[in-house]
Amino acid sequence: MTVSWLLSSPSLRHSRMASRRAISAAATATVACITAAAYTVAFETKPSYARAERASASSSFVHSQKQSQSPRLRPGYDTKTEWQSDWDGRESESASRVTRVLWLVRHGQATEEIEGEDDGARRLTPLGRAQAKAAAARLKALIHGSTDEENASSSSESSSKARVRVMIHSTMVRAKETADIIAAEAFPNVKREANALIREGAPVRPVPDTWRQKEHVHVTDAPRIEAGFRSIFFRRTARDVEQDDAKGEKSSSSSASASRTEEHEIIVCHGNVIRYSVLRALQLPPDAWLRIGLYNGSITRVEIRPDGGVSLRCLGEAGHMRAPDQLTHN
Repeated sequence: MTVSWLLSSPSLRHSRMASRRAISAAATATVACITAAAYTVAFETKPSYARAERASASSSFVHSQKQSQSPRLRPGYDTKTEWQSDWDGRESESASRVTRVLWLVRHGQATEEIEGEDDGARRLTPLGRAQAKAAAARLKALIHGSTDEENASSSSESSSKARVRVMIHSTMVRAKETADIIAAEAFPNVKREANALIREGAPVRPVPDTWRQKEHVHVTDAPRIEAGFRSIFFRRTARDVEQDDAKGEKSSSSSASASRTEEHEIIVCHGNVIRYSVLRALQLPPDAWLRIGLYNGSITRVEIRPDGGVSLRCLGEAGHMRAPDQLTHN
Protein backbone atom coordinates (compact mmCIF):
# COMPACT_ATOMS: atom_id res chain seq x y z
CA MET A 1 0.00 0.00 0.00
CA THR A 2 2.79 2.31 0.83
CA VAL A 3 4.49 1.82 -2.57
CA SER A 4 1.25 2.25 -4.47
CA TRP A 5 0.51 5.34 -2.50
CA LEU A 6 3.92 6.76 -3.27
CA LEU A 7 3.62 6.06 -7.01
CA SER A 8 0.24 7.61 -7.11
CA SER A 9 1.17 10.64 -5.04
CA PRO A 10 0.78 14.04 -6.75
CA SER A 11 4.38 15.09 -5.97
CA LEU A 12 5.84 12.14 -7.84
CA ARG A 13 3.54 12.69 -10.78
CA HIS A 14 4.68 16.32 -10.97
CA SER A 15 8.32 15.18 -10.85
CA ARG A 16 7.76 12.80 -13.78
CA MET A 17 6.13 15.52 -15.84
CA ALA A 18 8.99 17.91 -15.11
CA SER A 19 11.51 15.31 -16.27
CA ARG A 20 9.61 14.75 -19.48
CA ARG A 21 9.47 18.49 -20.12
CA ALA A 22 13.23 18.76 -19.51
CA ILE A 23 13.98 15.92 -21.91
CA SER A 24 11.69 17.48 -24.55
CA ALA A 25 13.35 20.88 -24.12
CA ALA A 26 16.80 19.32 -24.45
CA ALA A 27 15.78 17.51 -27.60
CA THR A 28 14.33 20.70 -29.06
CA ALA A 29 17.55 22.57 -28.27
CA THR A 30 19.62 19.83 -29.90
CA VAL A 31 17.49 19.95 -33.05
CA ALA A 32 17.82 23.74 -33.12
CA CYS A 33 21.60 23.51 -32.89
CA ILE A 34 21.76 20.95 -35.67
CA THR A 35 19.45 23.08 -37.82
CA ALA A 36 21.53 26.20 -37.16
CA ALA A 37 24.68 24.33 -38.11
CA ALA A 38 23.03 23.17 -41.32
CA TYR A 39 22.03 26.74 -42.16
CA THR A 40 25.58 27.87 -41.49
CA VAL A 41 26.95 25.28 -43.88
CA ALA A 42 24.29 26.00 -46.48
CA PHE A 43 24.39 29.80 -46.46
CA GLU A 44 27.90 30.63 -45.33
CA THR A 45 30.24 27.90 -46.36
CA LYS A 46 28.91 27.48 -49.90
CA PRO A 47 29.03 31.18 -50.80
CA SER A 48 32.62 31.31 -49.64
CA TYR A 49 33.44 28.51 -52.04
CA ALA A 50 31.47 30.30 -54.77
CA ARG A 51 33.34 33.51 -54.08
CA ALA A 52 36.62 31.68 -54.31
CA GLU A 53 35.58 30.10 -57.60
CA ARG A 54 34.48 33.46 -58.99
CA ALA A 55 37.71 35.09 -57.88
CA SER A 56 39.70 32.32 -59.54
CA ALA A 57 37.73 32.69 -62.76
CA SER A 58 38.10 36.47 -62.62
CA SER A 59 41.85 36.21 -62.17
CA SER A 60 42.05 33.87 -65.11
CA PHE A 61 39.98 36.28 -67.25
CA VAL A 62 42.09 39.28 -66.25
CA HIS A 63 45.27 37.34 -67.00
CA SER A 64 44.01 36.38 -70.45
CA GLN A 65 43.01 39.98 -71.07
CA LYS A 66 46.44 41.24 -70.06
CA GLN A 67 48.04 38.87 -72.54
CA SER A 68 45.91 40.26 -75.38
CA GLN A 69 46.20 43.92 -74.42
CA SER A 70 48.36 46.49 -76.10
CA PRO A 71 51.62 47.00 -74.17
CA ARG A 72 50.41 50.51 -73.32
CA LEU A 73 47.50 49.03 -71.31
CA ARG A 74 49.49 46.51 -69.31
CA PRO A 75 50.23 47.19 -65.64
CA GLY A 76 53.53 48.96 -65.12
CA TYR A 77 53.52 50.65 -68.53
CA ASP A 78 53.60 54.42 -68.36
CA THR A 79 50.50 55.49 -70.31
CA LYS A 80 50.97 59.20 -69.71
CA THR A 81 51.95 61.45 -72.58
CA GLU A 82 53.83 64.67 -72.05
CA TRP A 83 52.43 67.91 -73.45
CA GLN A 84 54.95 70.50 -74.56
CA SER A 85 53.20 73.76 -73.70
CA ASP A 86 55.64 75.89 -75.72
CA TRP A 87 55.31 73.73 -78.83
CA ASP A 88 55.16 76.78 -81.13
CA GLY A 89 57.78 78.89 -79.34
CA ARG A 90 55.23 81.57 -78.49
CA GLU A 91 54.45 80.80 -74.87
CA SER A 92 56.49 83.76 -73.59
CA GLU A 93 54.66 86.28 -75.80
CA SER A 94 51.56 88.16 -74.71
CA ALA A 95 48.55 85.98 -75.42
CA SER A 96 45.59 87.24 -77.39
CA ARG A 97 41.97 86.37 -76.67
CA VAL A 98 41.58 84.77 -80.07
CA THR A 99 41.15 81.05 -80.71
CA ARG A 100 42.28 80.02 -84.18
CA VAL A 101 39.88 77.64 -85.89
CA LEU A 102 41.60 75.88 -88.77
CA TRP A 103 39.42 74.19 -91.39
CA LEU A 104 41.63 71.76 -93.29
CA VAL A 105 40.01 70.79 -96.59
CA ARG A 106 41.35 68.07 -98.83
CA HIS A 107 41.12 68.92 -102.54
CA GLY A 108 38.50 67.32 -104.78
CA GLN A 109 39.15 64.31 -106.96
CA ALA A 110 41.88 64.95 -109.52
CA THR A 111 42.87 63.31 -112.78
CA GLU A 112 44.90 60.12 -112.58
CA GLU A 113 48.58 60.40 -111.76
CA ILE A 114 50.82 59.54 -114.70
CA GLU A 115 54.39 58.48 -114.07
CA GLY A 116 56.88 60.97 -115.42
CA GLU A 117 54.39 63.87 -115.52
CA ASP A 118 54.16 66.75 -113.07
CA ASP A 119 51.94 65.70 -110.15
CA GLY A 120 51.30 69.34 -109.32
CA ALA A 121 49.64 69.95 -112.68
CA ARG A 122 46.79 67.46 -112.18
CA ARG A 123 43.39 69.16 -112.43
CA LEU A 124 40.04 68.47 -110.82
CA THR A 125 37.68 66.04 -112.51
CA PRO A 126 33.97 66.95 -112.90
CA LEU A 127 33.35 64.85 -109.78
CA GLY A 128 36.15 66.72 -108.01
CA ARG A 129 34.48 70.04 -108.79
CA ALA A 130 31.18 68.73 -107.41
CA GLN A 131 32.99 67.63 -104.25
CA ALA A 132 34.52 71.10 -103.87
CA LYS A 133 31.06 72.70 -104.20
CA ALA A 134 29.68 70.37 -101.55
CA ALA A 135 32.59 71.24 -99.25
CA ALA A 136 31.96 74.95 -99.83
CA ALA A 137 28.30 74.64 -98.82
CA ARG A 138 29.23 72.65 -95.72
CA LEU A 139 31.92 75.14 -94.69
CA LYS A 140 29.51 78.02 -95.09
CA ALA A 141 26.93 76.27 -92.93
CA LEU A 142 29.50 75.39 -90.26
CA ILE A 143 31.17 78.80 -90.12
CA HIS A 144 28.28 81.16 -90.81
CA GLY A 145 25.50 79.00 -89.45
CA SER A 146 23.41 79.26 -92.64
CA THR A 147 23.33 78.01 -96.20
CA ASP A 148 21.85 81.08 -97.89
CA GLU A 149 23.55 82.71 -100.85
CA GLU A 150 24.44 85.85 -98.97
CA ASN A 151 28.11 86.13 -98.05
CA ALA A 152 28.97 87.39 -94.59
CA SER A 153 31.23 90.16 -95.85
CA SER A 154 28.46 91.66 -98.00
CA SER A 155 25.64 91.16 -95.50
CA SER A 156 24.34 93.83 -93.18
CA GLU A 157 24.72 91.27 -90.40
CA SER A 158 28.39 90.57 -91.17
CA SER A 159 29.57 91.81 -87.78
CA SER A 160 27.52 89.11 -86.02
CA LYS A 161 28.84 86.26 -88.14
CA ALA A 162 32.08 84.38 -87.70
CA ARG A 163 35.11 85.93 -89.31
CA VAL A 164 37.11 84.06 -91.94
CA ARG A 165 40.47 85.75 -91.75
CA VAL A 166 42.21 84.04 -94.66
CA MET A 167 42.07 81.10 -97.06
CA ILE A 168 45.42 79.42 -97.69
CA HIS A 169 45.90 76.86 -100.45
CA SER A 170 48.67 74.70 -101.80
CA THR A 171 50.29 75.79 -105.05
CA MET A 172 49.29 72.51 -106.73
CA VAL A 173 46.61 73.00 -109.37
CA ARG A 174 44.06 70.66 -107.83
CA ALA A 175 44.24 72.48 -104.47
CA LYS A 176 44.05 75.92 -106.07
CA GLU A 177 41.02 74.92 -108.16
CA THR A 178 39.32 73.57 -105.04
CA ALA A 179 40.02 76.84 -103.22
CA ASP A 180 38.69 78.82 -106.19
CA ILE A 181 35.39 76.95 -106.05
CA ILE A 182 35.07 77.33 -102.26
CA ALA A 183 35.73 81.06 -102.52
CA ALA A 184 33.28 81.54 -105.40
CA GLU A 185 30.53 79.50 -103.75
CA ALA A 186 30.82 80.73 -100.16
CA PHE A 187 33.57 83.28 -99.41
CA PRO A 188 34.09 85.56 -102.44
CA ASN A 189 35.80 88.38 -100.56
CA VAL A 190 38.10 86.38 -98.32
CA LYS A 191 41.82 87.10 -98.41
CA ARG A 192 43.73 84.42 -100.36
CA GLU A 193 47.28 83.13 -99.89
CA ALA A 194 49.28 80.42 -101.68
CA ASN A 195 51.71 78.28 -99.70
CA ALA A 196 54.20 76.01 -101.50
CA LEU A 197 55.24 74.35 -98.23
CA ILE A 198 51.93 72.47 -97.98
CA ARG A 199 52.17 70.80 -101.38
CA GLU A 200 51.56 67.05 -101.36
CA GLY A 201 54.51 64.81 -100.60
CA ALA A 202 55.96 62.15 -98.34
CA PRO A 203 56.15 63.08 -94.64
CA VAL A 204 58.21 61.00 -92.23
CA ARG A 205 58.32 57.31 -93.16
CA PRO A 206 55.10 55.79 -91.81
CA VAL A 207 54.79 52.87 -89.40
CA PRO A 208 53.75 50.38 -90.60
CA ASP A 209 55.15 51.31 -93.97
CA THR A 210 52.71 49.90 -96.51
CA TRP A 211 53.39 52.76 -98.93
CA ARG A 212 57.08 51.88 -99.47
CA GLN A 213 58.05 55.20 -100.95
CA LYS A 214 61.66 55.70 -102.04
CA GLU A 215 63.89 57.01 -99.29
CA HIS A 216 65.08 60.05 -101.21
CA VAL A 217 61.45 61.21 -101.52
CA HIS A 218 61.01 61.19 -97.74
CA VAL A 219 64.37 62.91 -97.29
CA THR A 220 63.28 65.69 -99.65
CA ASP A 221 59.62 66.11 -98.69
CA ALA A 222 59.55 65.50 -94.92
CA PRO A 223 61.45 68.70 -93.92
CA ARG A 224 59.29 70.79 -96.25
CA ILE A 225 56.03 69.37 -94.89
CA GLU A 226 57.26 69.96 -91.34
CA ALA A 227 58.02 73.56 -92.29
CA GLY A 228 54.53 73.79 -93.78
CA PHE A 229 53.06 72.61 -90.49
CA ARG A 230 54.99 75.27 -88.58
CA SER A 231 53.84 77.96 -91.01
CA ILE A 232 50.18 77.14 -90.36
CA PHE A 233 49.92 75.83 -86.80
CA PHE A 234 50.65 78.34 -84.03
CA ARG A 235 48.73 80.35 -81.47
CA ARG A 236 47.70 83.93 -82.15
CA THR A 237 49.47 86.47 -79.94
CA ALA A 238 48.37 89.97 -79.08
CA ARG A 239 51.04 91.30 -81.44
CA ASP A 240 49.61 89.24 -84.34
CA VAL A 241 46.16 90.71 -83.80
CA GLU A 242 47.53 94.26 -83.57
CA GLN A 243 49.53 93.84 -86.76
CA ASP A 244 46.51 92.48 -88.64
CA ASP A 245 44.35 95.32 -87.45
CA ALA A 246 47.03 97.81 -88.53
CA LYS A 247 46.98 96.24 -92.00
CA GLY A 248 43.22 96.64 -92.19
CA GLU A 249 42.42 92.93 -91.65
CA LYS A 250 39.68 93.63 -89.15
CA SER A 251 35.93 93.42 -88.96
CA SER A 252 33.64 96.15 -90.22
CA SER A 253 33.46 97.72 -86.76
CA SER A 254 36.30 98.35 -84.33
CA SER A 255 34.17 97.14 -81.42
CA ALA A 256 33.63 93.79 -83.13
CA SER A 257 37.36 93.53 -83.77
CA ALA A 258 38.16 94.22 -80.13
CA SER A 259 35.63 91.72 -78.78
CA ARG A 260 36.19 88.79 -81.13
CA THR A 261 37.43 85.59 -79.50
CA GLU A 262 37.44 83.28 -82.54
CA GLU A 263 38.90 83.52 -86.03
CA HIS A 264 38.46 81.01 -88.83
CA GLU A 265 41.03 80.09 -91.46
CA ILE A 266 40.47 77.71 -94.36
CA ILE A 267 43.45 75.62 -95.47
CA VAL A 268 43.01 73.76 -98.77
CA CYS A 269 45.73 71.18 -99.29
CA HIS A 270 46.37 67.43 -99.43
CA GLY A 271 45.73 64.17 -97.61
CA ASN A 272 49.27 63.42 -96.45
CA VAL A 273 49.84 66.97 -95.28
CA ILE A 274 46.59 67.04 -93.29
CA ARG A 275 47.16 63.65 -91.68
CA TYR A 276 50.70 64.50 -90.65
CA SER A 277 49.79 67.98 -89.41
CA VAL A 278 46.91 66.78 -87.24
CA LEU A 279 49.15 64.29 -85.44
CA ARG A 280 51.87 66.91 -85.00
CA ALA A 281 49.37 69.41 -83.61
CA LEU A 282 48.08 66.86 -81.08
CA GLN A 283 51.67 65.86 -80.21
CA LEU A 284 50.97 62.27 -81.19
CA PRO A 285 53.44 60.06 -83.09
CA PRO A 286 53.56 61.61 -86.58
CA ASP A 287 54.75 58.36 -88.16
CA ALA A 288 51.18 57.05 -87.69
CA TRP A 289 49.85 59.35 -90.43
CA LEU A 290 49.27 56.55 -92.95
CA ARG A 291 46.81 54.85 -90.57
CA ILE A 292 44.35 57.70 -91.19
CA GLY A 293 42.24 57.91 -94.35
CA LEU A 294 40.65 61.06 -95.78
CA TYR A 295 38.10 61.42 -98.56
CA ASN A 296 38.39 64.04 -101.30
CA GLY A 297 36.61 67.22 -100.24
CA SER A 298 36.57 66.13 -96.60
CA ILE A 299 36.78 68.68 -93.78
CA THR A 300 38.92 68.58 -90.63
CA ARG A 301 38.59 71.14 -87.82
CA VAL A 302 41.46 71.95 -85.43
CA GLU A 303 41.29 74.64 -82.76
CA ILE A 304 44.35 76.38 -81.29
CA ARG A 305 43.55 78.29 -78.11
CA PRO A 306 45.43 81.35 -76.80
CA ASP A 307 47.05 79.25 -74.06
CA GLY A 308 48.49 76.87 -76.66
CA GLY A 309 45.96 74.11 -76.12
CA VAL A 310 44.93 72.19 -79.25
CA SER A 311 41.66 70.35 -79.90
CA LEU A 312 40.59 68.20 -82.84
CA ARG A 313 36.86 68.74 -83.36
CA CYS A 314 36.32 66.65 -86.46
CA LEU A 315 38.56 64.61 -88.76
CA GLY A 316 37.81 63.97 -92.42
CA GLU A 317 34.10 64.82 -92.21
CA ALA A 318 32.45 63.85 -95.49
CA GLY A 319 28.75 63.73 -94.66
CA HIS A 320 28.14 66.57 -97.10
CA MET A 321 28.87 64.16 -99.98
CA ARG A 322 25.28 63.20 -100.71
CA ALA A 323 25.84 60.40 -103.22
CA PRO A 324 27.90 57.27 -102.52
CA ASP A 325 29.93 57.82 -105.69
CA GLN A 326 31.12 61.16 -104.30
CA LEU A 327 33.21 59.36 -101.67
CA THR A 328 36.61 59.02 -103.33
CA HIS A 329 40.11 59.15 -101.95
CA ASN A 330 42.57 59.31 -104.86
